[in-house]
Amino acid sequence: MDFTNLEASIRDWEAERDRLHVQLAQLEPLVQRLDAIESYLTAARALLPVMIAAPSAEQQKSAPEPTSEKITPAPASFRLAASTVTSVLRKPKAKPATMTMWQGAHAVLSAKRQAMRVPDIAKAMIEEHGWHPFHIEQLRTAMTRRDDVFDALGNGYFALTEWPEEMKKVA
Repeated sequence: MDFTNLEASIRDWEAERDRLHVQLAQLEPLVQRLDAIESYLTAARALLPVMIAAPSAEQQKSAPEPTSEKITPAPASFRLAASTVTSVLRKPKAKPATMTMWQGAHAVLSAKRQAMRVPDIAKAMIEEHGWHPFHIEQLRTAMTRRDDVFDALGNGYFALTEWPEEMKKVA
């Protein structure tokens, strides 16, 4: 039996598989961007009822003119393929719901191993640990209440009480 055609076919399919892996790796930043946009939209929708007011005359003047250009939706097959790819590429995020806010801050400070300001801690919790956006003052309050865990160093910097003094110095 001649296996040369089979071996060539296998090599072709392996090359195709490798090309697909490269293309999927290129989609990962887009999926991350999509997640960021979805988080922004969720936060914006939550704020919308609070911010609704009659538009001022200046806002009405700056409103864009409606266009006559029609936007056609993507074909269903493309939407299905895109949703399948994004669902495969999405990595499960950490589940911050199982942590309290101060525990999330503790995890960030433990990972960074340096004193940080509250906005930087909040940014790391959202971007690196998968937390949903929240008010910085909630985090500041939670950290201030746990003086057995956090040391307020002044100028908005916090460190862990368990750290030696040389780690608590702010540059």
